[in-house]
This record gives sequence, C-alpha cells and structure tokens, in this order.
Amino acid sequence: MPESLGATALLRKTHSTSRIMLRWAVIAVISALAAGAGYVLLEGASNELIAAFEAVAAGAILVMLADTMIPVAFDDAGPTVGLATTAGFATAFFLSTVGVG
Repeated sequence: MPESLGATALLRKTHSTSRIMLRWAVIAVISALAAGAGYVLLEGASNELIAAFEAVAAGAILVMLADTMIPVAFDDAGPTVGLATTAGFATAFFLSTVGVG
C-alpha cells in the first residue's frame, strides 16, 4: 500500500485521475485472479512448497523495500529511517516469535 501511494503521487503529475483509477482497478482484478489461481492450483500442496513460495514473496518485498522505499524515505526523513526500519523489523520478529503474527 505505501508503495502504491507513492507511485500514485508520481502518476498524478502526468496522468488523469480516471486513468490512474483504471490502472489500479486492473491491477486489483489481476491480483484477485492470481490469488484465486494460486488457491486452486496449490490446494493440497506440501508445506515445503508453500513455504518456498512464501520465502520468495518475502524476498521480493525486501528487495522492494531496499530498492525503492528506503532510499526515498531516507531522502525525506534522514538517518532516523534506519532506526525506524530496524525497530519495525525487530517488532515483527518479536511478534512472530511469540506467536502473534
């Protein structure tokens, strides 16, 4: 969601609101179809296969953070972004370790 907000802000400079909304609607439909296909195709899949897909997805999110979001945040907010990022990861790790997430 944060990445989409940033992308939308950039798109507003060169695209109409209706074109941006259409683009996000198409992305939402494609995402829903992909989720449905994954649900059907992976029904009964082994835990190891599901874990492998989740690991790849987690890696993609980390790449997006490192490549796009962190540099922009650093430009806007300075070095405190590193501390906030570390605190966020530590909190997520803690919550997943104690069984909340």
